Amino acid sequence: MSKYISTALAAGILLVASVAIADIVAESFKADISTDVSLTRLTLHKPDGTQANDILLATIAVNGGNQVQVSPPSSAWQLIESTDNDSNVEVVTYYKIATGGEPSSENWDITPQTHAAGGIVRYSGVDTQNPIGAHAGATGRSNTAIAPAITPAGTNDKIVVVAGMDFGTTNSPLFQTSTAAGMMTVYDKKNTPLGPTITVQDGAQETVGPGAKSIPTGSGAPHEWAAQQIALRQTPPTAPSIMDSLPLSVREVVKVTSESVNYTVPSGGSNKMMVVIIAGPPCHEIMSATQNGQPLTLVPVTGTYNRANYCIAYRPTPQSGQFEMDFDISDHLAGVNYLLMTIQNADQTNPVDAVNVVTNSNLTSSQSTSVTTTVGNDLLLSKSFYAGNSDVTVSSYGSGESAIQPVHNFSNGTGGGLGLNAATQKNAAATPGVESMVTHWSLQGDIDELVVAIRPAQ
Repeated sequence: MSKYISTALAAGILLVASVAIADIVAESFKADISTDVSLTRLTLHKPDGTQANDILLATIAVNGGNQVQVSPPSSAWQLIESTDNDSNVEVVTYYKIATGGEPSSENWDITPQTHAAGGIVRYSGVDTQNPIGAHAGATGRSNTAIAPAITPAGTNDKIVVVAGMDFGTTNSPLFQTSTAAGMMTVYDKKNTPLGPTITVQDGAQETVGPGAKSIPTGSGAPHEWAAQQIALRQTPPTAPSIMDSLPLSVREVVKVTSESVNYTVPSGGSNKMMVVIIAGPPCHEIMSATQNGQPLTLVPVTGTYNRANYCIAYRPTPQSGQFEMDFDISDHLAGVNYLLMTIQNADQTNPVDAVNVVTNSNLTSSQSTSVTTTVGNDLLLSKSFYAGNSDVTVSSYGSGESAIQPVHNFSNGTGGGLGLNAATQKNAAATPGVESMVTHWSLQGDIDELVVAIRPAQ
């Protein structure tokens, strides 16, 4: 399950009205009415429980459309979208990253004199570096407002819909909740007797999706409306990282049918995963890989390669202390080369996000291997093998990569073996996509390079 962005709210009518909501549950309501002057002042209160690094989302509907100007209280408020339905009604949205000393209320000036309704919604769990994933607005005249579809970059965003109409009598209905399954009303407000009426609704992207949202006005007669759909980006998960002291020790087995080693799982950390990168036998020739008798999950890496076959093994939540790794290899009597490590902040259900091996014969000097990640902030690990002798060195790695083991010459004792091997790591981008790892060898030769992407805990 993803970590959901939680919500709290303060809402206002005309000069001010506020509602506070925590986890989409109303906690308190405050209301004030303005005095008619040469401008309209909408005073919006800080939502209860506001903390530093919360995202404050200001949502305002104004009668007058493109004939009015909404001025935020300060430059700390960043415009998301302004949607005008000609001179009828306007919906504007702003966001602000909360500090530890937010004022209890702030004034939004609107000129010339008109009528407005709005509120501030507090969201936690939003990416403060890049909070807005996507946004779009639309207008129309009907008894259903349509917030247009958007294309968020992430998959765990919070979808927010804001709609306003130029109508709002004492007896007129409020907007109905969107027909999209999973949407919930955060607040509704109307400024009687002339309007506008505003609604703010939200839902988890994985439930409601990013498609267009229909919001019935609740009225049988058509009205002028403006609507927006916004995606709030979830705070990226903490990238996985290797807990062991670097460089890692390269472990190898030659001409035997089993391997046993004591391994100390580093203490501390959370969402820990034991990961083994194995070169030599294919997965089906590894009869068992265990930790204190508990089996590891084997992930085969299919294909035909120059230097070896490959397999990934992992086990979640290893217990800190001494462990024994047993590899019973019944059909492979040549050599096995493997890296054993503990990774923290790793997904505990499906840690391997992507894996790929590229092989090249008589390559001039470098090997580049790509994987396509499905989530952001993966940890990328590469293991490359070069068919050469000890005179060959690694001249450099790709951008952002660092070595996690020394260049190692592996021989099976009879003049053969995997050859020279090296391993690196780097952090993937915060958004999913194609990631590449590169190893530059000093001489021409046959090269395999394995890249595995470890998914962060969600």
